[in-house]
Amino acid sequence: MVVVNAGGIDKSADLEPVRNVELIQEKVERATRKYVETEMRGKGWDTSKKTECQSRLRFLTMREYLEEEDWEGELDEDKVEPWLR
Repeated sequence: MVVVNAGGIDKSADLEPVRNVELIQEKVERATRKYVETEMRGKGWDTSKKTECQSRLRFLTMREYLEEEDWEGELDEDKVEPWLR
């Protein structure tokens, strides 16, 4: 599973925009991984199964997604341009 632009869910006025996105993304990723871990533990998953599941969970900024993934046909190029500047 790829989570894209999780850092864009909140904009705090007291931080510069780029750093704010990074901090929020880190918090969202930590919280999500902790939640997934709790759910897996509750289901009695063994360590190897939990490790495999966590390794498939990826968090990307919008820029990383656009640079690393095949998004053609999913997004309009004119909407993508600002993310690549």
